[in-house]
Amino acid sequence: MIARHWKGIAHREKANSYLNHLEEDTFEVLKGIDGFIDVHVLRRDIESGIEFIVISTWESIEVIKGFAGNELEKAVVPDKAKSMLASYDEHVNHYEIVLSAIN
Repeated sequence: MIARHWKGIAHREKANSYLNHLEEDTFEVLKGIDGFIDVHVLRRDIESGIEFIVISTWESIEVIKGFAGNELEKAVVPDKAKSMLASYDEHVNHYEIVLSAIN
């Protein structure tokens, strides 16, 4: 399995709109991709706005190509989301999941 990590900072007044965008638009696309496993969104208040870290889990790098295309390290940030963000990573990081705990 592969974890895909990305970070963006939303304008404080647009943070909830950004979360709605993720739920209503992005997550709906992800659910339709065979091999997408899950996604977690982390949030914290920082001086420059609301920071979000998005961690999605996938069965393989090949599956991620179905979402991101051949430029795997390039972030997928729609124009709608860009208008809500003060800054964001233009590239993502991928990590092989080598150990996991289940309660």
